Amino acid sequence: MAIRVEFFGTVRSRTGVAETALVPVSGKMRLGEALAILAARFPQLSGHCLQGNRIADGYAACIDGKLFVDDANYELEDEQTLLLMSSDAGG
Repeated sequence: MAIRVEFFGTVRSRTGVAETALVPVSGKMRLGEALAILAARFPQLSGHCLQGNRIADGYAACIDGKLFVDDANYELEDEQTLLLMSSDAGG
């Protein structure tokens, strides 16, 4: 199982990369777990784009470009793409 993570706008500027992948240690991964891993992997996101295992105010998490989520318990599915962006991205 792998979750693809794409970064846009300010989030991409802070990470310096367009995307990364997350592989859960055991079974499924929840959004909060994914965000906590990203905060550890990219400390420059902590306190700005991410607040621990939550998305910070002014930022958004989107699944496959279709569903915006902010519930830390949302269960990510295998091969999904998690997009992280400023909530005003795109105008």
